[in-house]
Amino acid sequence: MRETIDGGEMLLSKDQATEEKREEESMGHHDGDRDAYIKPGYTALEPMEASLPNEFTSALPVFLASNPEFAHSSSKMEVLQYCFKFYVNYDPELRDLPILERLAHAGRMANDFFGTMNGVKV
Repeated sequence: MRETIDGGEMLLSKDQATEEKREEESMGHHDGDRDAYIKPGYTALEPMEASLPNEFTSALPVFLASNPEFAHSSSKMEVLQYCFKFYVNYDPELRDLPILERLAHAGRMANDFFGTMNGVKV
């Protein structure tokens, strides 16, 4: 079996050719099973939940009352939601905190993203 490298060719050893063939066969014959693509010793991440939990929606008015800069900016709200869903809720140290503390963490992350701290440009 030959492998092309920078326009030239080199011969593969018999072991390399056999291993390459095994990988090609395992990748090509999956029959719709996504686990066939996962090599032994590796795991696949499950898709993340797309919607926000109900507790987020119910605690949001309380959070916005003490953080009005988020209420006036749709882009800050989007970053707040993103930080909450994909960082705070998946961090093992944060996800078990009360909802308002998790929102506060997400708010700090969003403010850091926009380069502000306590409403003052850094």
